[in-house]
Amino acid sequence: MTADTQATDTSDKPDYDSPWKEALERFFPEFLELLFPAIHAEIIWSKGVQFLDKEFQKIVCEAKTTRRYADELKGPGSI
Repeated sequence: MTADTQATDTSDKPDYDSPWKEALERFFPEFLELLFPAIHAEIIWSKGVQFLDKEFQKIVCEAKTTRRYADELKGPGSI
């Protein structure tokens, strides 16, 4: 394996991040209610929640490292 292919070969690494993010998106209100009840009570949930993970990925896509996943980014007025 050369240095070039080593930087992009991630098949040996398990993906623990994606299932966590998927669960967080699906149960976001419940997550906040469980861990941050005071914050949960202040949110106007009728406005909805917009997850901006793709927008955040654009910010870090130019990084020259191995596989990276952007963490969730909440936009203004999204919660």
